[in-house]
Amino acid sequence: MSDARLALENLANPWILARLALSVSSLSLALVAAAASTKILAIPVDAPPDARALRAERDAELASAGLGLASLLSVIGAVATVLAAHRLSPSVRGTMCAYGVFATSPLGPRALLASLVAALCGSVWLGVRAVDVRIARGSLSRTLARGAWVVCALVAIDAVSAGAFFLTMDLRAHGSCCSTGATYRASIDPASSAFASLASAPIAALVTLVAAAWVVSLRRRASASKAFVAALLGALASASSLVAMRDVVSPFAYGSPHHRCAYCLLRADELGPLGWTLMLAWAIAALSAARALGIAWVSRRQAARREAHAALSAAAPLWIAALVATLALGLWPIVRYRLESGTFALFGG
Repeated sequence: MSDARLALENLANPWILARLALSVSSLSLALVAAAASTKILAIPVDAPPDARALRAERDAELASAGLGLASLLSVIGAVATVLAAHRLSPSVRGTMCAYGVFATSPLGPRALLASLVAALCGSVWLGVRAVDVRIARGSLSRTLARGAWVVCALVAIDAVSAGAFFLTMDLRAHGSCCSTGATYRASIDPASSAFASLASAPIAALVTLVAAAWVVSLRRRASASKAFVAALLGALASASSLVAMRDVVSPFAYGSPHHRCAYCLLRADELGPLGWTLMLAWAIAALSAARALGIAWVSRRQAARREAHAALSAAAPLWIAALVATLALGLWPIVRYRLESGTFALFGG
């Protein structure tokens, strides 16, 4: 089959079409914002304040609105990348979840990584913007303008990566199942399984609890140093939680020590909506950490410190709720297995 015909056939799939439409929309808005940001950066720094404000105000509003929406669409696009792969899994022979769809091409993991990076960096930019709307107009215009070009470049990479993967994917080809991947081969090693049971879940739970407690403290009394630590703890909590989802939560959900696949949590056959709810809570927690990083970076400026602390306090409740929800929803399959089987010894320990 020719590449052009394959691309046209894939475009007829509503999930692929929706994902690529998000990419085109996000990239278009990002390019408009980048063009407006170029005009802002072209204004001399030593120009009279009044003249600089008048010239930059309109472009700053355009760039802020455009890239704010583009960043939001990037976040939705990252979710849509996983959702599209999940929904396409029944169409690819030999697959049972999104793992097999991404594994059909080396471009699959790259497309997912590009989506995640664009979403996280967009959240950092949104954190800076959250401070900008609270302070004197134009104070952070140049900072946001420089960031707009970075985010625009990442959105472009995301759009190209998603298009390259979804338009060249052959839905008629045989895919692979998560049970045949490297994760499964590692899981049949008793030492590896025991490590997953004894280490992944407790570490993730502990780090998530510490991160939630630290964000509570941050909400009560915000500071730049505490915000940087909160962002670091949030990143560690997100990373460790993702490992625990793969190595512990999924095996307990399916009652098999070898079923180590986070993508399978999105299937409704065992968990119903719990898997998607867990992933949504995890995503909000990860994006909140990225947003806090942007606010913390701006809070080093004396003129923006008070407003940055207010922005951190305002964003904390959702972040705390997401961390707690991630922990609770991740523990539920383990608790349910204990209630149904009378033991936690899924891994033979």
